[in-house]
Amino acid sequence: MPCIVKDADDDSAALIVVNTNLNQREELLPSEKAFAYKMQADSLAKVGVHNVRTTSELAEINDESKRNIQYYIRLTHLLPPLLKMVDEKFIPFRSGVNLSYLQNDEQCKLQDFMEENDIQCVSLKQSEALKALAALTDDTLKEIFGLTRQSANPAVKIGAATKGIIKKHFQGTSYDDKEISEIVNTALKAYFELVIR
Repeated sequence: MPCIVKDADDDSAALIVVNTNLNQREELLPSEKAFAYKMQADSLAKVGVHNVRTTSELAEINDESKRNIQYYIRLTHLLPPLLKMVDEKFIPFRSGVNLSYLQNDEQCKLQDFMEENDIQCVSLKQSEALKALAALTDDTLKEIFGLTRQSANPAVKIGAATKGIIKKHFQGTSYDDKEISEIVNTALKAYFELVIR
């Protein structure tokens, strides 16, 4: 295999590797882009590119806006479970950026709260409210996610009409309740990704 041997130090070599990966792969997860851009920024800083120019340099190298570069790098401050939810589109990209401003213990509290209350998504509006909070408490979380104090169930109730609509679309199919639930969940995630993002 033909190759080019370059005389490069570790930081310059890391920059070449990251640039190559970013340019050759078409589909990258938000987390992959986030850590690639962070690695590029760190490498540029080590080879003498000042912080003021780093974002501009990265934007030019990657054909990306400076704001998007900043957003992606900001995602590296998310705890792995929440970042995974961004990758899986349970949490929209911009919501993930907002959540990255929460302290690690607050992110842990949010993640636990979401698991305990079976919350699958964080809207942009909810993430903005969370980012603006001085302190994350159970009461503020319940208020932001529309949960009552008496009940851990979401405020939105599925009525007979909604159940009828779902039943109508799956009439004559062989899907079981679990499969129907997964399909509806995927469709709603896609809808909210388009509407909220």
